[in-house]
Amino acid sequence: MTQNTKNKLFLYIVLAAIVAVLFIPVSIWIKLAIEVVIVALFVFLRRSYMFFAMGAKKLEKKDQKCWDLFKKSINAGLPASQAVYIGTAFIKQGDADYGIKICRDIIAKNPSSKEANTATVTLSMGLWVKGELDEAIMLLEKLRATGYSDKTLDINLSTYLLEKGRVDSALKIISEAQEAGTLTNGMLDNKLWALLLKGRFDECNDTVTELMDERKPRFPEAYLHSAQVMIHQGRVMKAIEYIDSAIQQKFSLNGAMGQQYLEKLSSGLSDLKTRNAYAWAIDQSVALVARGKDFPIDLSKGSEYKQVSESEVKRELRAEQHEKNRKENVQDDLDDDREPNTDLDDDDFIFQDEETTEEDESDTCITKKDEGDISTDVSKDDDREPNTDLD
Repeated sequence: MTQNTKNKLFLYIVLAAIVAVLFIPVSIWIKLAIEVVIVALFVFLRRSYMFFAMGAKKLEKKDQKCWDLFKKSINAGLPASQAVYIGTAFIKQGDADYGIKICRDIIAKNPSSKEANTATVTLSMGLWVKGELDEAIMLLEKLRATGYSDKTLDINLSTYLLEKGRVDSALKIISEAQEAGTLTNGMLDNKLWALLLKGRFDECNDTVTELMDERKPRFPEAYLHSAQVMIHQGRVMKAIEYIDSAIQQKFSLNGAMGQQYLEKLSSGLSDLKTRNAYAWAIDQSVALVARGKDFPIDLSKGSEYKQVSESEVKRELRAEQHEKNRKENVQDDLDDDREPNTDLDDDDFIFQDEETTEEDESDTCITKKDEGDISTDVSKDDDREPNTDLD
């Protein structure tokens, strides 16, 4: 029986008890006293849910009183399914220790339950925040080995692996998600991150296009990783555009990077005096920048960095597309095994007005009578594809 079913059943029992009291042959005051006791008992037994609901509303309003309410709901015995939510909230809002405690308690009570699996994924987030990556990876790899499948697990595990430099292991998880058709925005960004760490910049363009032009994620990491690709290609102005977009996204206390870090990058790249030095340093410190970490920068360097204008990039892209189209057309001509165009038009029928012999008319011309009996419209019976060859 699910927790939701249990809740409904308990509510029905309480309502039935309240109604039943009305039929007891006692005075009205005794009935009221019994009703009050039943309601008070219901409130006491359900106080964990009440504290939880009140805390959730406070959290939406960013009222700090929510944390005390959440703790009261945990102490009152809130069920595991809601307790995981509270553990996640504490981890994301800066109190990783309390969130970790909640998750460990859930796992200890029922290790093989669905709630324990969810708590394990949440627990890994708390460990990641505290820098305990090895345990976080171990927990998720062990859980994944049981056959448990979850998008959040895959995103978290691939992220931890990338931070540890285990790029090939992360790429394997990302590839499996791509084959299964479950490549979320987070996983797609992790793919871009992995390609950056591998130095496979030539393979990044399609991923950047899908992320920035099609998916438009709402977390800053994707924009920074895309900006790194632009920096490597010399497209500084496009990189600044992506970084400025990253600054507008939602930040969490346990995110990979902060808003001030991105503002520093944008400022350094926007200033003509420091642009080349910043671009060169960013390109030399791919792994650190991808994690939102400080990187060494020498303002006297960067003279060899070559910036490319966006107009030049667009011309090159148009040229590449033109060459691609030309090759496709040539290949189409080579592979074209269709029949020639035999459709008849007006030029195929030239009638001479000169007088001819009766013999000539019967042999070489079409009389008015015959003309009405002949159809020149072959399109009705033509089941071939239309001729679309270019000339």
